[in-house]
This record gives sequence, C-alpha cells and structure tokens, in this order.
Amino acid sequence: MKLPEALIAAVALTLATIAQGADAAVQARVDPPVVEEMETVRLTLRVDGGNQAEGLDLSALEGDFEVLGTNTSSQFQSINGQVRSWVEYQVNLRPKRAGTLEIPPLSIAGQTSAPLSVRVRPLAPEVRQTIDRMVFFEVEVSPNPVYVQAQALMTRRLYYASGVQIYSDLPGVPDIPNAVVIPVGETRSTTEVRPEGRYGVLEQRYAIFPEQSGSLVIPEISVTSSVRLTSSGRTRRSGIRVSTPEIRLDVLPVPASYPADRPWLPARQVSLTDTWEPAGLSFDLGEPVRRTLTVNVAGNTGSSIPPVALELPGDAFKQYPEPVGISEETVASDVVGTREQAYSIVPVAPGVLQLPEIGLTWWDTANGRVRIASAPGERVRIVGDPIAAPESAATGGIAEAVPAQPAAQPPTAAGEPANPYPPWLIGLTAFAFCGWAATWLRMRRRSSGAAAPHTDPRRDASWKALLAACRGGDAKVMRDAWIGHLGVLWNAAPDRTVATIRRHPEGRALLDALNRSLYAAGAADPPDGAKIIEATRSMLEPVHKRPPHPLPELYAH
Repeated sequence: MKLPEALIAAVALTLATIAQGADAAVQARVDPPVVEEMETVRLTLRVDGGNQAEGLDLSALEGDFEVLGTNTSSQFQSINGQVRSWVEYQVNLRPKRAGTLEIPPLSIAGQTSAPLSVRVRPLAPEVRQTIDRMVFFEVEVSPNPVYVQAQALMTRRLYYASGVQIYSDLPGVPDIPNAVVIPVGETRSTTEVRPEGRYGVLEQRYAIFPEQSGSLVIPEISVTSSVRLTSSGRTRRSGIRVSTPEIRLDVLPVPASYPADRPWLPARQVSLTDTWEPAGLSFDLGEPVRRTLTVNVAGNTGSSIPPVALELPGDAFKQYPEPVGISEETVASDVVGTREQAYSIVPVAPGVLQLPEIGLTWWDTANGRVRIASAPGERVRIVGDPIAAPESAATGGIAEAVPAQPAAQPPTAAGEPANPYPPWLIGLTAFAFCGWAATWLRMRRRSSGAAAPHTDPRRDASWKALLAACRGGDAKVMRDAWIGHLGVLWNAAPDRTVATIRRHPEGRALLDALNRSLYAAGAADPPDGAKIIEATRSMLEPVHKRPPHPLPELYAH
C-alpha cells in the first residue's frame, strides 16, 4: 500500500523534530509541521526541572510568523518515589508566507531549543483570487513628491465583502522614521458599491510631515481576518492576512527661490491677525492693554510656525510678553496649526503712533511660490497726562506728538489743556485736602452715632481687598484693588473708573504716583496706603451719595 506524499512528509518532519529536540536542554516540537497558507501551528517548548515559568523572548519569530498567544503551565509527576517537574510553553503561530519557514533556537532560563521547520503550502490560485476580491487594502498618499516639513496626506481604506470577518484590530498610527505622523479625524465606516459588489469600508487618514529630504519609506501594515469559501459544494472558513504595499514618498528640499534669511514655513494657507484689547486703539496713559498676534497655518503644525517680532516704535510703550500658546487641530483633510503670541503693554507717553505692518514669509505648497502673510499697521492714540517726560517723546517714533512745553508744564495729548500747576503743588494741595476731609469725616461720624452695617457683599469684599492691599504696600496690588473697589461703588467699568478718578485732584495725583512706581524709568516708592484710603473717602461724596456710615479705619488703634 502506497502512503500519500503529504503523509510521508509530515511523518518525516515529525521524526526530524523529535530527533532534533531529543538531546536539547529545551525540548521543542511543532504541530502540525505542514499547513496550508494562513492556517495556524502550535509550538510547544518544555523545560525539565523547572518549577516556575521564565520569561520567553519570541522576537526571533516575528519575521516569518505572527504570534497569536502563549500559554504556560507547570507540571509535577511522581512515579515510585521519583519526582519530576517541568514547565511547558504552548505558542500559537500563524505563518506570514508560503514556503519552508524556520523556527530558530529559543532560549529559556539559560537553556536553548533546537531549530525546527514548518512547511506552508500556498493557496490555490483561484482561491487566492477569490480572497483578494473579498478583502483588500487601498492606500493613497498625496502629494507625492512633497516638500520637507510639509504635509502629505495618507488615506488607507480596508474593503471587505459579505462573509468576511476581521479578527485583529485595525492598524494604528504608522511608525515612520524621520517623520511626524498625526491622525486626521477618527476612523470612518462607510459602504461602497463597485462592479464586483457591495463593500464595507473602514477609512483612516494620517498627515505625514517628513523631517528630512530624500526618500521616505511608509512600511506595510496588515490585518488578519477570515473569509467564507465554497468549494465542491462545501463551505469552510479560511484565515487570511491582508497587507498594504510598502510606499515610497519623495521628499523635496527647501527650494532655492525661498529667502535664505527667513525661517522655512511650508503650508497650504497662512493667516495672521493682530488684535488689541480694548479694540478702539485709543488708550489711556498708564492703563495696561493686551495685544495678541495669532498665526494660523493650514497644512502644518503649530510648532512649525516661527516667532514673529513685534517691535513698538519709540518709547511710548512698555511691553511684557506672555507665554506663547501652540496648538493644532484637524479641519477636513488638513492639520491646522496655531501660534498665539500675547503681550501686556503699558502706554507711558501721550501722542499718536503709527505701528508698522507685520509680515511672515511662507511657502505656498499648492502653487509652489513664496508668499507673505501680513497684518496692516495700525494708528494708535494715547491720551492722558505723561507719567514722566520721555527723552525721546519728540523724536522716538511718535508721529504726532504734542510740542514740548516748559518744565512745569509737561506735554499732553493733542486736544487736552496743559496742566499749569507743578506736581509738588498738586501733592501739597491733595495732602491738605485729605487732612480736612479726614477731620470732617470724624466729626460727622461722632454726630451720626453707630453705623449701619453694609448690605452689599461685593462692596464689603472689595473694601476688605483694598484695606489688605494698602497694608501690603505693593503698588500694583493697591492700584488694582483701588480701581476695583471704586468700580463696585460707582458700578462702572475699569476704564470709566480711571477716568472718574482723574477728575479728582487727589485721585489723579495718587494714580500718577502709582503709575510712576510701576512704569517710570527710575524706581519710585509707591504712595502710602493711608493716603489712598483717605482719598477714597473724600471722592465718594461728589460722585456717589455716601452711605450714612463712615468707612472703617485702615489701621486699627
């Protein structure tokens, strides 16, 4: 009787396996030794004398096999008083290709197994064609070629027909050396009708940003699944592995026409906005304002956007940068990067300034040309009495500064009358007025009897904050708390509150003193907190009807 050829081969491989593993420290066998493409095999490794499982490195198998899972067990045996123990590893493997595949020696706890072989028979051509029509990948990369650090969009779609089951998870973000890869949106599930029939479609999109010019390799990825096949009137399931092809992306260097002295910024579109708060572009002297420069790029990341210099002309401003905000999001098929540069700015000299235009050079990847994104220069007006006469007020960039006045009359913004009184006289007058006001308040308090408690919690809170700030002596804290408390009392916004304070001689003098200590060139001591409290009391009567009780003392006696 003649044995089938397949049976003879299987017996031969089994005997070879046993012979190879008989003398090895780690006994190894594979079952079955002959399989069809995409069928699984089980590799069994046994270590005698072990009583616990050791770590098993299977990385040497990943070239030819997909490791599906590993089970480990420890066993003991006692026969006629003789005890034996061993640890057994069972590894499920799926071959990645047809042919004769080698299982290399594997080490466990310092011991090594013998090499083994598995023969994988390819699928019949007609079966392979049927499977290829039932489940397949399509991958697109655009544009190709792409400029270095610019965006290329990779779209991969997995098509599967009725009767296909996907076993493994969909591949994640591809690992591409020398490139940044960002997912664009979530995985989409749709359907598509083709001449071959109706397919379910799983679509994934990724933005790829090459970091160096040359050739960039996008490696293949794969999923495992099964298909339902009918042959000779019988239906069976066959496991398969579906892979994408390896793709090469040509990466172009920075073009020679791009300015060498400008940072490289490739994108599909770039916009630049320059915003001010408040937005009227007319600011009070000494009042902080906020300027924000926002750059948005379509087709690149936020980290690719270079810093943009914001130079203010002359000595009319003091500028304090805030932390830079960098982010990106996906919009349609693009990554949109954002860089936000914010500055706290304090006007310190009156006049009218013409700010320069802001520009950012970039490369238009869609049209292959150099472009400049720009924000127009704005005309800014600063009003109010100067805190200290800047040396460059007339020549440092103020377009329409008011001509210089005598020393006792500092220059003011156009349209406002000059102050004819020297600062020392204003201070002396304010001090005398505060003393008179304090005496009048004490006399009124004695005649009015006990004070009624506040009923507005906001007023109480702002007043306590002002008291604490004045005791602390910090100029900025006192200034903010003072404006905040009076704003609550007068129910006014900060800018209106400051304008009202300046209409009172003692309020204007103290506000200028606070501004000098914060923003003037030389270090100046802030005014005494007690003076701010006295000024607050004296300023309430003309603007707001005073409550029947006096405000409490700043310092307890």
